[in-house]
Amino acid sequence: MKKLLLLAVVLGALTMALADPDFIQISAVNKYTSIVTSGDALYWVNYEITYATPPDENISEGWVARLVDVGGMGQLQSVVPTAAGGIPNGGYDRGFFAFYFDTEPITSGTLTVYLTGNPALSPTPVGINTSSIVDRSTGELADDVIDYVQAMENSWDISLLQASTSGPLIFTVTGENYATSAVPGVRAMIPSLFTFSTETQEGFEQGVDNTYLNSLESLFNGTTVQTSIDNMEVGLGVSEATARFIIAGLLMAMFTGGGYMLGGQVGAGGGATGGLAFAAGVLGMFLALLTGLLSGQIFSLIMLIMVLLVFFGVIIYSNRSA
Repeated sequence: MKKLLLLAVVLGALTMALADPDFIQISAVNKYTSIVTSGDALYWVNYEITYATPPDENISEGWVARLVDVGGMGQLQSVVPTAAGGIPNGGYDRGFFAFYFDTEPITSGTLTVYLTGNPALSPTPVGINTSSIVDRSTGELADDVIDYVQAMENSWDISLLQASTSGPLIFTVTGENYATSAVPGVRAMIPSLFTFSTETQEGFEQGVDNTYLNSLESLFNGTTVQTSIDNMEVGLGVSEATARFIIAGLLMAMFTGGGYMLGGQVGAGGGATGGLAFAAGVLGMFLALLTGLLSGQIFSLIMLIMVLLVFFGVIIYSNRSA
């Protein structure tokens, strides 16, 4: 049993070993600001790690990238290079990753990018670091990415870019899968490289003729209804919306009571008439509830409809009585 346990430990150690690469290089570290929002910062890193024979551990298992403020705040962020997206060689040869900050970090030391072996591996492969960071403009990001992705295509002999219907280069499906895995949120950073993207569109103001709406707004001006609303606002210390709700509720309550009485007066023959008036009252109470949330224009229109419903109810009652 002890021999089996020792063998398992040895085999486990062997599977967690990663040799030094045949070649390793941080090809570029480019800094872009105000990419997604004003004041943000993106540090885009292109790298090369090659093995004559690709190891069992893919690049996500074998390597870690860190952005460190050396002599200042220390480590600011860490990421893992990706092996996802259908790319060959376990993600080795060429690739990219990025560090993104909603607000550009204020550093007091030397900002340095480290690409090192996973410390969980033994032995841990020798890494590399650089403090050479180039400031680039936001408008250069898409072209910078295209230039390096074309080099990646040559290394892997796969298609990561294609011509869009309008001409400019965009990612293929494989390119999109790799990019979105390597740099979370990249679609919002460089939407021009994606087939489908989300962009903020500026709104525009469309001219509207408000003559009819203004006439509704002033429909009850100078009437008892508007005077009651104004008085109630002052007397109860409530908003105009609340006053409209109270007045409309009282009016609809009267209409409802009238519907009951009207139905009782005409008997069986007047049931339809009483039902209409009653329906007008119930509908009016429901709409009155809404008027507390609606503008004066809509309130005026609702009041007009209620008056018309009761008016037609009286006409029907008069015809049946005759």
